[in-house]
Amino acid sequence: MLEVKTVALTEAQNKLKEAKDQLDEVNAVKAELRARYDSEVAKKQALADTAAKTRKKMDQANRLINSLGDNKGRWLQSRDKF
Repeated sequence: MLEVKTVALTEAQNKLKEAKDQLDEVNAVKAELRARYDSEVAKKQALADTAAKTRKKMDQANRLINSLGDNKGRWLQSRDKF
């Protein structure tokens, strides 16, 4: 009876070790995927920041162009007077 229980215990311990090994592998893959995810999220945020800065510069450039266009008529009149 003791031998049967010892064999069963050994088998259970082997199964537990295999399960722990599989869990370690899964946790390693999970950690790698988490690191890649965090890296990609950081890249996405950097791109979003760059896009916002570019959008702001474009808005400022458009305002400057529109302002210069509004002054064109006045400049032409001043030119004709000189």
